[in-house]
Amino acid sequence: EFGGKEKGKVKIEKNISLQVASSITIEDEATIKDLQEQLTLLTMNFNKTFKKLLRNSK
Repeated sequence: EFGGKEKGKVKIEKNISLQVASSITIEDEATIKDLQEQLTLLTMNFNKTFKKLLRNSK
């Protein structure tokens, strides 16, 4: 069972994921390589933003 602090972190992660994912548009002709590149960028941006939020919450 998660404590209050852990629930907050999970909620922050989910919100960041949704915000970043909604900023990415995928065209009809996207290839697997294009999708992999977008996923890599999404992951990098998520990790960067989440680490920044964790530093700010201390």
